[in-house]
Amino acid sequence: MPDTLEQIEEQTLAVLSSLVGDDLHLTPETNLVVDVAIDSLQLLAAIAALEDHFQLVIDEDALHKVLTVRDLAEAIQSRQP
Repeated sequence: MPDTLEQIEEQTLAVLSSLVGDDLHLTPETNLVVDVAIDSLQLLAAIAALEDHFQLVIDEDALHKVLTVRDLAEAIQSRQP
């Protein structure tokens, strides 16, 4: 059974926190560019870590629509079998 969006958000938050540090309080509504100030290289590293964690490939077209942690979780959920 695929993970729920809430479960994916929790796991996504954990992976992102490990990459950006615990100093930032991340929530599903956190904007990755504005609130976290993540640059393109950091975003690629985060995507790679999430793809490894969830054992999937996130569609490049879906990534263009990602602004928040929730957007990223929804992109991951859409790729689950």
